[in-house]
Amino acid sequence: MGYTTRTGLVSILFILSLSDVFAEVSVGEQVYQHCKACHGPKGLGSKDGKYPRIAGLPQYYVEKQLGDFKNRKRLNKPMIPVFNNWRFNQEVMAAVAAYITQLPLDELAIPDYEPAADILAQFDSREEMVQVGEDLFEDCIQCHAEQATGKEDKKSPPLIHQYPAYLRKQLGDFASGRRSHENSESLFGELAPDEVEALLAYLAVLSANH
Repeated sequence: MGYTTRTGLVSILFILSLSDVFAEVSVGEQVYQHCKACHGPKGLGSKDGKYPRIAGLPQYYVEKQLGDFKNRKRLNKPMIPVFNNWRFNQEVMAAVAAYITQLPLDELAIPDYEPAADILAQFDSREEMVQVGEDLFEDCIQCHAEQATGKEDKKSPPLIHQYPAYLRKQLGDFASGRRSHENSESLFGELAPDEVEALLAYLAVLSANH
């Protein structure tokens, strides 16, 4: 096989591989139409935190959550009709996860975290509040990493660049059992409201520095 022939073959294979990628993204973009009513056309969620930012989340995490929604391991009423469609199989979930992962964050605008006055009054200063949050976060590092960027081997998400209101609700859901977590009781069962807010304050600092 001559050099020209080999080069042509490599080029064809490269183009075919690109077409596979674009086909996957195209399918993902089509399927994402089911998601944008809540998460927005660019996956940025809502500023009030009712719907989370999903743009740019790791593909491994998005795929796992989609699987949990489909298998009803994670319950969410708006998601149920989406997964009643039998075509929403593993390949489709992988495609939409790939699409969500590549959505940019350049327009993401997380509101500055501001604790309620009665919460802040329980600390000597804002700095002490953040320090308490940092101490509490020590229990989260094993799964979410030191900078709260998530870990693939733990299938854990990043906690930075997420709406504080959404994170607050998830912590409450873990504590109450509405959402499952293998360490729910030990990590969340005894968190006081001021400790939850201190944790959110520390995550806001990590987000600002990342």
